[in-house]
Amino acid sequence: MMKILKLNQRGDDSSSESFRLLIAFVLAAAILVIILNMVNTTNKQSILISDQKLKEGVQSAVKSVGTSTRIPFVIEDLLLTGTITKRRLSTYSGMKEECIGLIGGQGLEQQENGDLRIKASNLKMNVWAYCDFWNTSSGIPEEIEDNVHSSFNLYSAECPTYCVYFFNKKPANSLYENN
Repeated sequence: MMKILKLNQRGDDSSSESFRLLIAFVLAAAILVIILNMVNTTNKQSILISDQKLKEGVQSAVKSVGTSTRIPFVIEDLLLTGTITKRRLSTYSGMKEECIGLIGGQGLEQQENGDLRIKASNLKMNVWAYCDFWNTSSGIPEEIEDNVHSSFNLYSAECPTYCVYFFNKKPANSLYENN
């Protein structure tokens, strides 16, 4: 005699309900992966655009030496990652590394060589540029002298002009009032 198994109505419902939940979970996971990839791609594009904006801002600041000592020169809303190096800014500006100073604020850590490391995976920031001609009689402003790393070597004859970049740290108004 042959046994015939017959599932009752309740058995059919519970197995199809489990199957529907499994399909819904898989679809939700796929949509989540797609959204995360889109966010990651957008973030990478923002970082590339910000790096280009920083490059153009550094070049403009160097071209307007002296002006940024009277009127704050700001590069706004940058999304940067990694380490901000004097070498990179030197490449952007054409200035020697010794003539570039970096001062970091919140979310940045000063390295031994004067570079700035971004503590988070990326950081939104503003940058103030202060570029001037080297003047042996007046020297450099006190706020810069007190905060800039020792690798900033203005006293060299190779620095007829210098630039100091304040990353995420707004310079005091007194820096501009003295000029």
